[in-house]
Amino acid sequence: MNIEQKRCNAVRWLLNANKNAPIKTCLYFILFEENIEEYTFLLYKNYVKTLHDVIFNFVPDNDCVNLILNYSYADNLFIRHFSVFV
Repeated sequence: MNIEQKRCNAVRWLLNANKNAPIKTCLYFILFEENIEEYTFLLYKNYVKTLHDVIFNFVPDNDCVNLILNYSYADNLFIRHFSVFV
């Protein structure tokens, strides 16, 4: 599997995991290898914000949400799929 296919698979996973992922940034992540760190960071920030919003719907306290995010390692799935490219 070449690098473009790996990037497409990572974006496919992200779009399934996060319906709020910015499509334009996902496409740039696939197409423009020279700025891949920047696009990975933007996608990561969006993923974490979406996780925060989902948890906040169930636990409407920012401190509790941050505690859950810090100790649950909820971002590990993103890191596992995208750490190859950074």
